[in-house]
Parts: sequence; structure tokens; C-alpha cells
Amino acid sequence: MLEKNLNQEAANQPYAAKRQIYARSQFSLTRQLAAEHTEWTPQRLEQRQQQMAAIAIGIWRIGQLS
Repeated sequence: MLEKNLNQEAANQPYAAKRQIYARSQFSLTRQLAAEHTEWTPQRLEQRQQQMAAIAIGIWRIGQLS
């Protein structure tokens, strides 16, 4: 997640430039991404996807819906 003004600033820049913008976000998960990932690779994307899914399951108790 990224604030509208920062998202516009990040636009289509390479990850190295976006990382500096992400570090300025008010959202802790976005700042965490910038702090923990110097590169953005398919493996890191998959890790982030799993992390976000675990958070979603905890918030919305998705496992209990079935």
C-alpha cells in the first residue's frame, strides 16, 4: 500500500528509486518492505505474498469461513 502522492511519485521507476519512496510511507508494512528488501525479485515477491496472506488470514479469519 502506498499513499496516492507517493504512488504517483513512484510511478514506473525502478525498484531502487521506489524503495526510497516506500521508506517515506505512513504505512508500516510498506516501510518494512523498503527496509528489508534491497532488491525486488520473484522470490522476494513470493515471500511478500505469503506474508500478506498470513496477515489477511489473521485479520479476517479466512480459515474459519469454510
